[in-house]
Amino acid sequence: MPKKETADYIAVEKNTDEIGRLNSLLKILTNNACTYSLVLDHDTKILYYSESLLSLAGIKNYETFIGMPLLDAYEIIFNDRGFIEEASRRLSRVMSGENDFFEDDTVVWPDGQKRIYRLSYKKSLKA
Repeated sequence: MPKKETADYIAVEKNTDEIGRLNSLLKILTNNACTYSLVLDHDTKILYYSESLLSLAGIKNYETFIGMPLLDAYEIIFNDRGFIEEASRRLSRVMSGENDFFEDDTVVWPDGQKRIYRLSYKKSLKA
């Protein structure tokens, strides 16, 4: 392998390792924080969520929801039509360009527990 190709391969491998370490750190932070995090793409499909969010719903297979539209995932996770309708309304606000707002909402988990959460919505700039 020529020297430049070897150097490029090493650089890519190093960056891949760094991305893996950053991903691991992000998971540690989000899974041990008092918040539950979701990251969506511009089509409202799930790119990332904290495992702690799904563990509250009793879901063990965390990969299931990656790439799924948020409201479809909520239909599976929550048996609360009112919450899903409110989530849809909030999501519409974000998709229409509104940024950086929060609301309080009551979430009914599958085990019947009701909890009040402060839901924060932030829309990032396009990359």
